[in-house]
Amino acid sequence: MGLVDADYSFLWIDVGRNGYMSGAMIFNDSELKECLADESIGFPQPSPLPNDDRNMPYFILADDAFGLRTYLMKPFSHRNLTKEHRICNYRISRGRRVVENGFGILAQRWQVLLGTMQQVPDTARLIVETCVCLHNLMRMRYPTLQNADFDHEDGYYDVVPGLWRQNANMRDVDQTEITILPRNNVNT
Repeated sequence: MGLVDADYSFLWIDVGRNGYMSGAMIFNDSELKECLADESIGFPQPSPLPNDDRNMPYFILADDAFGLRTYLMKPFSHRNLTKEHRICNYRISRGRRVVENGFGILAQRWQVLLGTMQQVPDTARLIVETCVCLHNLMRMRYPTLQNADFDHEDGYYDVVPGLWRQNANMRDVDQTEITILPRNNVNT
């Protein structure tokens, strides 16, 4: 499980939990949740979104599996949505697409993450953590290198899949939940 910023870099990861644990269970048991709840992480001060003059607080985007918090936003349930709720859900899904791209680029670059690792759990955990660190280093040093790889929208706001999705090795990753790395032997 990981937390990805707007620049496709990983801010936090949790690797090696039991396979039965959902993303929400991992988050609820994490140090990240504790730090967010007691405000020891310290989000930046609220600031206006582009083309607006009202301050907006910073928060994390999540999926339906997570509980709603002041620091964690998730989509509205899909029943009886108003127009405003549908717009909000659309915007949340656009933000979460950044997360999907971050995981997709990570897995595409370090294809060892796409299959079962034939390693002991501690070694597999170290491999995943190393891949994430190297991914972040590449994002810092060469921030525009993978721009063609990311999903984007055309002039009609239709999603154009990024190049990372076109690799044959990615078929299984397209089906996974975007907040969890592809399953491997680190589940103990």
